[in-house]
Amino acid sequence: MQLIKIPKYSPKHAARGACAACALVLLSACASQQSGYGVGSQAERQALLQQANRDPAPDTPGMYLGLIDRMQSQGLYFASLAHIDAHEKQYGATPDSILLRADALRMTGQPEASASASTGSCCQRRWRRVRIAGSV
Repeated sequence: MQLIKIPKYSPKHAARGACAACALVLLSACASQQSGYGVGSQAERQALLQQANRDPAPDTPGMYLGLIDRMQSQGLYFASLAHIDAHEKQYGATPDSILLRADALRMTGQPEASASASTGSCCQRRWRRVRIAGSV
């Protein structure tokens, strides 16, 4: 009968084994992490449903021009110029946006730029209608 030799483990081997076991435990914990970092699947589904059912914010050119007009009535001419730039990038230049730009440039001490901004034919027609109506 032969005897099976069992190798002697040194403390160094024991430490290596313990480190390997800890590494496996940590890796398995990372692999089983739920999505959302602890948020339950029910809460995650509910958040997705709320986001899907939310009405989209209306983003129309008319509402944007109304916001810019309100800013100008509050004296925020430089801010309105930035918003007019964004409006014209997104929707293109309109007679209303050109007039708002001309007013803002005039009120910010840029009369030459204001005059050149409001020399378009569509702007002139509208300006004549406003003057005829007695608003100016």
